[in-house]
Amino acid sequence: MRNIALLTMVGMSALSLAVNLPYSTSFETTEVPAWGSPNPATNSDWNGLNNWRVSTTQKFSGSQALYATTNGTTLLPSTTIQPTSFPSSQNQGQIRTNMKMFMESSAGSFGTTSTNNVHGFRSRMTWNNGISSRSIRTGIQNNGNVVMWNDSSFTYATIGTISNFSTYRNQWLDLTLILDTTNPSIGYNLTIKDSANSQIFAGTGNILTTTVSGARIDFTSVVAVANGTGGPMGAYYDNFNVEAVPEPATLTVLGLGAASLVRRRKK
Repeated sequence: MRNIALLTMVGMSALSLAVNLPYSTSFETTEVPAWGSPNPATNSDWNGLNNWRVSTTQKFSGSQALYATTNGTTLLPSTTIQPTSFPSSQNQGQIRTNMKMFMESSAGSFGTTSTNNVHGFRSRMTWNNGISSRSIRTGIQNNGNVVMWNDSSFTYATIGTISNFSTYRNQWLDLTLILDTTNPSIGYNLTIKDSANSQIFAGTGNILTTTVSGARIDFTSVVAVANGTGGPMGAYYDNFNVEAVPEPATLTVLGLGAASLVRRRKK
């Protein structure tokens, strides 16, 4: 894993750092800066994110994972662990973000129908030479609805439902979100798999209702959103990865190169 300095953001804070893709973090103490403080308030890279903790009790790999919990009785309306922004040379085309997420049964204490309760990704995209932008949240509500936030109307739209969602609590789910700026309306593809690697959700669509030009993906990140009291939040996150998806032409060239190597070895 590449040890890359992280910038932590809350809500709509501005970006300041850029890293090359692929980017990955497992929220380990060995990373720089280390994700080692049990109280983020004492770590400058977690400033203001008192709702987040590291956990050694639940982790997908390594020694620990990230845990979204409550500060007293209430979670902030929206808190984001934001790695960095993407450089301008890599923020177009298709961007794939993948992570592991574990939702405890106790997360239902926030209520199963809250329209402002979601665990998953937060992303931001801009278009028309940076004049227009939109931030979206894509993830799972406590009732199993898969939703996407539209910051223009300030509402969540349900893009699907995971049947019998209670059976998928207390296990590590695999979430993959692909954002596609080659689509003139900025397309998305979201897949969710259970701990047995069986697909339990797949959804595709367009984020915008109009066509745009010059679209780019500024960042994707980890988000936890709740609007209510009670607790704990009960959502763990691990193995967060972002990468650019090669274009078909690039894949063809790579395939031809691999075939050429195989022929040479046979000779």
